[in-house]
Amino acid sequence: MRIHLSVRAGSVSAHARLITLTTPPGCPSEELGSDRIAALLARTLGVTGDALVIGDQLLPETALLGAPPLLTGTSVRVVERAGWSPPTRTVRTATTELAVTGGPDAGHSLPLTAGSHTVGRVGSSLTIADPTLSRSQARLDVTPTGMVLTDLGSENGTVVDGFRVQRGQAELAVGSVITMGQTTLTVQPSRIPPLATRPSGDGTLTASRTAVPVPESPTTTITVPTAPVQPARRRVPWIAALMPVPVALLLAWFLGPHFLLLGLMSPLLILGNVVSDRIGARRTYAEDCRQHELAISRCEKQRESALSAERHWRAVTFPDPAAIARIAATPGTVLWGREAGPGSPLPVRIGTGETASGVAWNEAGSTTHPDLHDAPVILDLARIGSLNIVGDAAGGSADNLIGQLVTLYSPTDVSILTDRSQWAGTPHVRTGPAPRLLREAFSPASPGVPARRVLIISAAGLDSDDLTTLSALSRPEKGSSLVVVATDDRLTAARALLDTVRVGESRLLIEGADQSALRIDAVSPRWVERLTRSLAPLRDAEAGSALPPAVALTAALQEPGSPLTSAAIAQRWAAAGDGAWVTPGADAESPVRLDLATAGPHTLIGGTTGSGKSELLRTIVASLAAEHPPEDVAIVLIDYKGGSAFAGLEQLPHIVGLVTDLDPGLTGRALRSLRAEIRRREELLARAGVSDIAGYRRRSRAHHSGLPHLHRLVIVVDEFRALADELPDFVSGLVHLAAVGRSLGLHLVLATQRPAGVVTADMRANINLRIALRVRDRSDSLDVIDADDAAAIPRDLPGRALVRCGSDDLLAVQVATVSGLDPSSAITVDVCWSDGTVTTREHPVEITRDRDLVTLIAAAARGHKPPDSPWLAPLPTSRVLADGDPAATWCVEDDPDAQRQNLLPLSLPDLPLTAVCGSVGSGRSTTALSMSLAAVAAAPDTHLYVLADPTGTLATLTQLPQTGAVLDRADPTTIGFLVDRLSAEVRRRQHSAWQQPARRTMADVAENVCAAYLFVVIDGWDVVAEACDELDHGALTDRLLAVLREGFSVGVRALVTGDRSVLTGRLSRTFPNRLLLRPADDTDILLCGLNRRDVPSHWPPGRLVGIDGIQRQ
Repeated sequence: MRIHLSVRAGSVSAHARLITLTTPPGCPSEELGSDRIAALLARTLGVTGDALVIGDQLLPETALLGAPPLLTGTSVRVVERAGWSPPTRTVRTATTELAVTGGPDAGHSLPLTAGSHTVGRVGSSLTIADPTLSRSQARLDVTPTGMVLTDLGSENGTVVDGFRVQRGQAELAVGSVITMGQTTLTVQPSRIPPLATRPSGDGTLTASRTAVPVPESPTTTITVPTAPVQPARRRVPWIAALMPVPVALLLAWFLGPHFLLLGLMSPLLILGNVVSDRIGARRTYAEDCRQHELAISRCEKQRESALSAERHWRAVTFPDPAAIARIAATPGTVLWGREAGPGSPLPVRIGTGETASGVAWNEAGSTTHPDLHDAPVILDLARIGSLNIVGDAAGGSADNLIGQLVTLYSPTDVSILTDRSQWAGTPHVRTGPAPRLLREAFSPASPGVPARRVLIISAAGLDSDDLTTLSALSRPEKGSSLVVVATDDRLTAARALLDTVRVGESRLLIEGADQSALRIDAVSPRWVERLTRSLAPLRDAEAGSALPPAVALTAALQEPGSPLTSAAIAQRWAAAGDGAWVTPGADAESPVRLDLATAGPHTLIGGTTGSGKSELLRTIVASLAAEHPPEDVAIVLIDYKGGSAFAGLEQLPHIVGLVTDLDPGLTGRALRSLRAEIRRREELLARAGVSDIAGYRRRSRAHHSGLPHLHRLVIVVDEFRALADELPDFVSGLVHLAAVGRSLGLHLVLATQRPAGVVTADMRANINLRIALRVRDRSDSLDVIDADDAAAIPRDLPGRALVRCGSDDLLAVQVATVSGLDPSSAITVDVCWSDGTVTTREHPVEITRDRDLVTLIAAAARGHKPPDSPWLAPLPTSRVLADGDPAATWCVEDDPDAQRQNLLPLSLPDLPLTAVCGSVGSGRSTTALSMSLAAVAAAPDTHLYVLADPTGTLATLTQLPQTGAVLDRADPTTIGFLVDRLSAEVRRRQHSAWQQPARRTMADVAENVCAAYLFVVIDGWDVVAEACDELDHGALTDRLLAVLREGFSVGVRALVTGDRSVLTGRLSRTFPNRLLLRPADDTDILLCGLNRRDVPSHWPPGRLVGIDGIQRQ
């Protein structure tokens, strides 16, 4: 368990030290009590103290490290319990607070308890680092009847809800917005609905959240009615009005003057109608104008209401820095409440100012969007892809962006890479040097890493190549999951520029859009510390991809609540099935178990140096042994690096072979052994009438089946690429055996550092289970798991692996370790000092540890029969005949095809003329002695004649009664004498029709000497030939060879040892059987008719290789 604490010694004003405590596994709870931890911290810091205080609360002795409230990220004080006194002030709670929601020092808040509070630049209840504020800007009085703000004669004045308060007062309510200089403050509620959390026991809290998509901006369309059209003036119809006048005059002339009145009535009626229409039209137009003005007024009110609603929506949806700090400090339903999947927006608030609204004002056929004033300015990082922040508030602005991302989005959805080290400890954040983070961002995201990544770095520490890479990342392709934010004016490729100033208006310029002015939201390091401390202990309950950093195999194998013991392992063996189960590690939820019989049957593992490949192989071997008894699983280990990968596993009873020195000779021998094992298994399955090992085991367990038990065979090969380069035939042979051994219980586990180019099509066809740890490049990852994800696994995560079974999806696991996580028995305390140095202190604790897994398995295996080895052991370098061995045995013969080594007796009737070639010290004389003794043991009536060094090894043969003579090989006279005697004996036998004798006693031999075999041994042909050639230029050696050749049919057997001369010239034509001891060089191998791969690379004295390739010792 690792806990990060901010520690102060004594007073609240003391300088805080960042301290990391690391406790070993199995640390007893009494060592984790608050008093023990306080004393440990006091000793480390060199102060006095025996108790811890969080806030104003003195922790009881029963409070444990890792449990609430002593969680990671907590700020504590070390005090003396006897001298501690609680604060005398009355703790008051407030339902409202005054929050700094915008400006150069945003994020702070002041609880509005009853009484007077001051706001200003220096020495105030709420101190704000805004140079445009007065030292004492305003006073806020909170009474039971309400809140009143009084301006204290500030230079810039105070604005409340849009109205300036100059040396006056203004009443405040919840929601009131106060503007002072560059700072915006808001009166808001201080209580947040709590989020459900539960302690995890490791210093963290698991938070259950409900995430929703980022809400879309509200849109309102307001259509303004068209203005009424002014009516046209109606013209007087004079013609129609005057037409009746002439008619009236004629009627009046003839009928009387009263008809004149009739003629005047028509014009009057027409003129009256015109006047009436004109008056009515003017009245209608005036009413339409009045209604139109009312409609416009209603539209304007609707617009203002919509703008106000949108401004409120923006303020609520995109919290200000003070709200962000409150959300993080009091985990509520807003914390991590936004989804950020692939393709989703990633909006953040960067300040306040004028911004386009979502209100559409449709008037006279044209649509405009009125601006929002003093509204949050939102920037969608996912849409722009890259942002460059410059100016004197760039750092605070970048911290504001990080704070929003880590508070509103879950660490399972968003990860942040930044060189701003103050954010270390936050679940989302990975800190480090900018160049390293840049390279990590350039690589594809590995599984388990959130799809949305944000890189926030300063380009100050980057060289020209790094700047080029950063510029390339700043122009991402459409759909990219990476967002780049830089704080350096040298980056010109970003799609958005934020030029920040602490005094005045900042500028935002987005590619393809107009420049806009705003008041930037920048936060202080104090705000960052508060946020980091609040978020450090929180973990997302839905973090399915949060793999454990390390896993002990013993913990992965044990049942919940019960330790892993030898008895528990024995119980697992008793319940084991017919599969081959392994536990390579664990995912985020539980240990991962795989059955090689169904998931494989063969496995490929790739991982570069330091990735944990060797530990994974050890874990596979150890977990396989822990799951199955020795009689069910046999394991052969092949380590081309010398055996270091499997060090410590030798005690496992399942291990039937550890091969570390394969050479061309041993390669062929190993393959022959495995082929023999395959044939044996095929014969057993055929005899049982089944098609696979599972059916065979069911049949063999039947009553009186008479079938021998058949175990599974697992061959584990480390660094098979080097093996393939040096011994390609061996790897191709293994792959062929893998193809035919699928149903026979044969499993291959092949591991290498560089799989690219060595994984052939045949291997892909027969290997179904593939595991990739961190690899060097994409091609290596593609060759193993058909994806490039393994190339993106971070270097600081050894043991992180990706598993693919067939065509299934990738599974991310953390490889378990056989040796455990931490063998230490001490609590480690790392203190980070102000100058950046780190001091480490270890405080020993007493921990009772269980035995390691290998020891437990070995103890559980007592009474179990170890499996038979299918891998024939190498020939011994020496062999002494034991009681019960045949007396005529002269060597041990290797027979890997039959998986056995035979004691080979010497049979004189079947022994051809034999030549043994070897260098000095290779065992020529010893071989001659062994064959001579075996000859007389096989046929006691044999007569033995020896040409050798009379003072050498063969001189002991003079003690045998069968020895006719041991003559000096360098004396031509004695050699001639022996040739004459042999010639005479051969002629006598030829004339007497010699036949092969039956076995006789020594008495029988004395009666008929000529019936016995004559065994001629010449030790050192090169010496004999040189002596004879000096005498008569080789005539004597010709006679000797002729006698041996002609005498073979009448019972003369011969053995010649020597150097290369026995393989050339006259002797090579006479002696068809050639045996090779260690040669002087490879020429002897070729002369003997052998290939270099037929002979051992390590050639001990006495090791013979025949022309048939069979090795003997």
